[in-house]
Amino acid sequence: MTKEQMLVFQTRVSRANRSELVVITYDIAIEYFNEAKEYFKKGDYDNFIACCKAVKKCFTDLLESLDYEYALSLDLQKLYLFLNNSMFQSIIKKEMINFEIVGEIMMKLRDSFVIIAKEDNSESVMQNTQQIYAGYTYGKGVLNEVVRR
Repeated sequence: MTKEQMLVFQTRVSRANRSELVVITYDIAIEYFNEAKEYFKKGDYDNFIACCKAVKKCFTDLLESLDYEYALSLDLQKLYLFLNNSMFQSIIKKEMINFEIVGEIMMKLRDSFVIIAKEDNSESVMQNTQQIYAGYTYGKGVLNEVVRR
């Protein structure tokens, strides 16, 4: 993942409520998942494994954030354990284990949480964060970047 992508995710996290954080976690997992597939096609197994570990970490975070007051959490737990295990097997065997199924499940779950996040009007999880405004000013032969906090 590029530094620019990481900065975009950091900005999103700083403004997100709980539901949006779940969507962001899926987005990060999907980004690393797609990178893992590309590295595998290139035969770059070190980066493939690193990306699979990052995806696995996202699933672990999602698993740890489940609220078991809701019955749905048990179903999600089973899915997250399957996804986590598939990534673990991919790391151990250096193969794309269940990648097609993992990709489909991730996209369907992400799309479901996007709908939930749209209906969640709760406040941002991070309070008192700074808003950053950035832009460029143009002068004669000069381009200046301006950042205000």
